[in-house]
Amino acid sequence: MKSNISDIAQQPLHYITKQTDYRASNDYEFKSETKQEQRERILKIILDNQAQGVRHKYLGLPGKGWIFERMLDLSSEKSTIITGVEKDLKIFHKAQAYMIGHSPCDKSKDVYGNKIEILRSSRAVYICGDVVSLTDELILQQIGDHTKNNENKSGTLIRGLTNNTAIWYDFTSSFNKDTYLAIYNLKNVAVPGAVICLTLMYGRDMYFNGSGEDSRVEIVKRALPGFKLLDSWVYKGFKETQMINICGILKNDD
Repeated sequence: MKSNISDIAQQPLHYITKQTDYRASNDYEFKSETKQEQRERILKIILDNQAQGVRHKYLGLPGKGWIFERMLDLSSEKSTIITGVEKDLKIFHKAQAYMIGHSPCDKSKDVYGNKIEILRSSRAVYICGDVVSLTDELILQQIGDHTKNNENKSGTLIRGLTNNTAIWYDFTSSFNKDTYLAIYNLKNVAVPGAVICLTLMYGRDMYFNGSGEDSRVEIVKRALPGFKLLDSWVYKGFKETQMINICGILKNDD
């Protein structure tokens, strides 16, 4: 690790809150100490459970500021290949200025049933699309078939989405059909041994019968065979909403 996680955490936060044109003083993502504590804890889990001295690939939902992604990039021994996915086109456009790497370039549009925008910088790929469909096996196959005829741009998409060694899906919703499918489809984009972290609302779930933290962990295991729990915990997020973090390693399904 390059330096202390807490020290690293302050650099992107300081930079973004000073440079951003968002209302940072009222923005939970930028100003919440609780959210930053969650980032630091998840970062530690990822770093503690990945092989040292190798270049890793990370897939996540970077939000407006790419804060966690900057922390991961700064704390890795070798540069990390980072892919961010954003469903909201407005956020995608606004967040481009805070994407890791030099000035983003080569924005392109490809159509595989849905419009997909791709943006690349020197060290990251940013994709506007639904993480559920983008990581679906059929969609990936269609992209792969298209890549044979057009390696230039669509090849960036397929390479960015697959073979990830660490993934954090920082959802703002609860367990429902979409989040369940996104978790289920992780098998298509994560390598064996990948560290997988999930953040969801803790309560009023639509997609399971049961209660308590253990039940939610079991949902993840059911959706993603081979998932071995490392840690899970509940905390209070935006407007005191109960949230749950679930972190584990994807093993070969025996």
